[in-house]
Amino acid sequence: MKRRSLKQLILLGLAGLIPVVLVAAEKVLLHTNESGIALDGYDPVAFFEEGKPVMGKIQHRVVFKGALYLFSSEANLSVFRDRPEKYEPKFGGYCPVALSSDHLAPGDPQEFRIVDGDLYLLHDAEAAEKFREDRRDQAERFWKRQLETNGILYEPASP
Repeated sequence: MKRRSLKQLILLGLAGLIPVVLVAAEKVLLHTNESGIALDGYDPVAFFEEGKPVMGKIQHRVVFKGALYLFSSEANLSVFRDRPEKYEPKFGGYCPVALSSDHLAPGDPQEFRIVDGDLYLLHDAEAAEKFREDRRDQAERFWKRQLETNGILYEPASP
């Protein structure tokens, strides 16, 4: 059988002769516990809907960007599935105050803030006190470097 180039396969797919699914790989950097669970098992939707950390349940779970997210209800799981990027923690769950100094420190779900529709996890109460908008801007700059240096290439499974 003849090997086809990627360009040929795409053209055949566009012509409808073969199905083509192109899945983009991206670098991700997510803080998870030793079991690969994001947010230490707290429900990401509950931070927004209930304004507090609520522990998720194993029966309501989804894997997103390689991390396992748990939810307190099927309804919250459904909401997350519809728009996961809205509910995933900013900076992969790492503390923006630490990031503003170009340092990675895991965020604590008990020390969270929602600002401009983004969920931020702060390392501890002291970091929560220091959290200001200028820190978010600095953290954003350093995040790109941390992502490039420490992130892993994540390729979603083809549907």
